[in-house]
Amino acid sequence: MAITFETQHSAVNRIEAIQSFGCLIRFDEKLQKILQVSTNLQENLGISVETALSSSPKDILGSKLHQRLLQALSASTRLASALMINRQVAGSYQRFYVMAYRSNASIVVEFEPLSRSGEQRLMPIVNEWLSRLAQVQEIQSLQQMLVQSVQAVTGYDRVLLCQFDSHWHRTAIAEVCRDASRSLLNYRFPASDIPAEVRNRYSINPIRYVSDVNAGIVPFAPTSTDIAVPPLDLTAGMLRGLSPFHQQYLREIKVDASLSIAITGEQKLWGILTCHHFKAMQISAAERDAAFNLVQMATQRMFLLQARQQAMFLENVLNSRELLSAERDKVVQPTRLLDIYGRDWMQLFNCIGIALLYRNEVRCIGETLDTYEVDIVGRWLSTAIGNKPCWACDQLSQSPLDELVNLRNRAGLLAVPLPIEQSHSGWLLLFRRAQKTEYRWVAKKHIIETITQNPLQSAEERGYPIWIETVENEAQCWTSSEQNAAQDLAEDLAVAITVHQINRLNTELQRANTQLKEIAHTDTLTKIWNRYRMELAIDTELAAAERYGHPCSILLFDVDHFKQVNDTYGHDVGDQVLTGLADQVQAKLRASDFFGRWGGEEFIVLTSHNGLDEAMGLAERLRKHIESVVFETVGNITISIGVAEALLGKETRKQLIERADKAMYQAKQTGRNQIKAATAELSDS
Repeated sequence: MAITFETQHSAVNRIEAIQSFGCLIRFDEKLQKILQVSTNLQENLGISVETALSSSPKDILGSKLHQRLLQALSASTRLASALMINRQVAGSYQRFYVMAYRSNASIVVEFEPLSRSGEQRLMPIVNEWLSRLAQVQEIQSLQQMLVQSVQAVTGYDRVLLCQFDSHWHRTAIAEVCRDASRSLLNYRFPASDIPAEVRNRYSINPIRYVSDVNAGIVPFAPTSTDIAVPPLDLTAGMLRGLSPFHQQYLREIKVDASLSIAITGEQKLWGILTCHHFKAMQISAAERDAAFNLVQMATQRMFLLQARQQAMFLENVLNSRELLSAERDKVVQPTRLLDIYGRDWMQLFNCIGIALLYRNEVRCIGETLDTYEVDIVGRWLSTAIGNKPCWACDQLSQSPLDELVNLRNRAGLLAVPLPIEQSHSGWLLLFRRAQKTEYRWVAKKHIIETITQNPLQSAEERGYPIWIETVENEAQCWTSSEQNAAQDLAEDLAVAITVHQINRLNTELQRANTQLKEIAHTDTLTKIWNRYRMELAIDTELAAAERYGHPCSILLFDVDHFKQVNDTYGHDVGDQVLTGLADQVQAKLRASDFFGRWGGEEFIVLTSHNGLDEAMGLAERLRKHIESVVFETVGNITISIGVAEALLGKETRKQLIERADKAMYQAKQTGRNQIKAATAELSDS
């Protein structure tokens, strides 16, 4: 049943027909001539096709609407929001929902008749649901409440919230369904259902509405061939007719009416909320808009809760790193660090075992591999992954390691190099156990067989074929946050390992000290100071400032939308951006300023003898400069900066940095590409 609807050929999105719940007029790009109309114009506007085609746009639209559309579309390809107008039809006034947009050197205007009945009830219902959504603190509860709220507003039989995975397959993660026998909760749908062309269309118009899959579509008069104009792309509108493939898809899943609303996060399609009705049903434009507003509100809340979870995870990682930093002044056997902190790291990263591999030493905790097998894994990694910052795999049985070692039930591996020496890198290895997972696919067998090599079982569970796939050799995926955090942890371990080596190799003290300075003080990517060196500099400056009574301040900043750079251009280009940014900032600082990479895309500047006003001025100069720089491949980027003047004698380094971090977060929350001064309010840290 997983038909590739609407994309079997390139002309599908230019079907010259619309659904019958509205009408359409095509004008030239200057709104001076009517080129085409839908053949149901008489039923909707009370104007015959012949009359419309022989009339002027002003006569058909009215001078007020004509002028309004000209102004709105002069600098935009689409109305920002639909217009509500009253128009006399057959002697009485009718309200219309009007959407206009540019398409193929034309202006398209859609008219959808509106009914006043029922719209008055929407506002209090929507407001009540919005209030409830705003108070939910748990993501799964929020997702379930979202589908409930949309069903309450629209009345659809089934409302599904589906999330895309990394391969663009969808899984229904929340649902309300009036017929329990037709529930699709936790079912999976292949990427071919909504391929790239259709997904891209959702960036133009996040809503797709079908009132009756069996209703006839309404053609245009004259056809584009008759008047030698390009076929219209109706993606930006609401009336776009169904392709045969979309129609067949809905019929095969036994759905007569549908509404789909795309959900976008981090500039990428995150998922889709899909409403199904088992009989034809037309909902009002107000109900569609209400559903869309509920989705927008809920997803913003969801992403905020996800950001909070990520922040808590990163805070726990930071606390662990600070504990590890405390060991830097001691000479601790590196393997002892794994004994001390390994169990905490296993819990933090949700893994079953950790191995530390450097030089000829291997230390394991939890469920890993045999020592000699860990050494084999390390040798393979050193030759196979090159200069990548880490290697993450959730299906080791499909990797070359399956032939090198006995993986047993180890299916996930996150491998991070330890930057000890250029010629001999160590490894931090985190292992995850294989999880037995059962996927219930709503799709045709031949489509699923192109996705997986696992055997399939057939089941007739929902009145159409369901294919059950059992996966036994796959682990939970490593998130980007986990990968970044593991890299930070590996850097700290590398420092600890280096300190131990220096203490042990007294006969090579000069070489070892040089190595320590390089590894412990310098960020390997940008060649500026790293976090550890900046912590030392801040501690020294705070002590001097307090002793001699001069001010000092810090600037904490990061790159806006940096994840989008990595997602769009790849991490190699992202690394180039960070390196170029470091060079640009370094060139604008005084010799007395200290500059380092704080972690990821975050950087920090320590400016001596500068109070808040001077530091804010420096921050603004840096912000403007970076905004003006054109980076290779990416183009322009921006930064958000938090500025804090040290409260001498009143706060620790950690509290100073926390105040700057809160100011930076405020800068990002209020629009990015700006600076914010920290308040004098101290944390409890």
